Amino acid sequence: MLKTWSQYQLLAASTQNSTGVLHDEMVNWGMGLVGETGELVDWLKKVRFHGHSFDLGKLEDEVGDILWYVSASLSSSGLTFRNLIGHNSIARYDSNLGPDQGDVVCSLTTLALHISKCATSAAVRIDRSLILDRDQLLVDLREVVGRSVRVLLTAGTTMVIVLEKNIAKLKARFPKGFEAEKSKVRDRDEEQRKQDEV
Repeated sequence: MLKTWSQYQLLAASTQNSTGVLHDEMVNWGMGLVGETGELVDWLKKVRFHGHSFDLGKLEDEVGDILWYVSASLSSSGLTFRNLIGHNSIARYDSNLGPDQGDVVCSLTTLALHISKCATSAAVRIDRSLILDRDQLLVDLREVVGRSVRVLLTAGTTMVIVLEKNIAKLKARFPKGFEAEKSKVRDRDEEQRKQDEV
């Protein structure tokens, strides 16, 4: 069981497609962060307005992918989750924030839109600058992580569960580390089996 953000960041880094060029990596992670938050917002739109059913596993999967991109951004920048949130305990972070009150889907929609705004802001700032502003990156990513935790708690799940499922999925996809070909051809059934084992 994952207990620390350091554990998660180390496991997540083993599945990164690192190029060694900081600006390229940060643009990649920024675009990925925006893409994943877009998937979360689009799915919630379908739940709220198109009659799709709410699926906690889908929520966990999307938020897990968002947090993976946060981790990749931190790793490439030489930063850690401790820099981001001030401590290393995943469970402590869950307990410091509470869920939103009221209608769950409406609350999730509001929170997801906030995550999207922060992710977009971070990505645009990264792409426009050849100099990485680590302090501003921490501000943007702290907001993304905080809002993500609120989304999870509002839906009745925890950060530990989401992070463990995220690592299980990525380890099934990239057992030996990132491989470009495996990012194109995925065994979604195997990924789901590994997530279900968590």
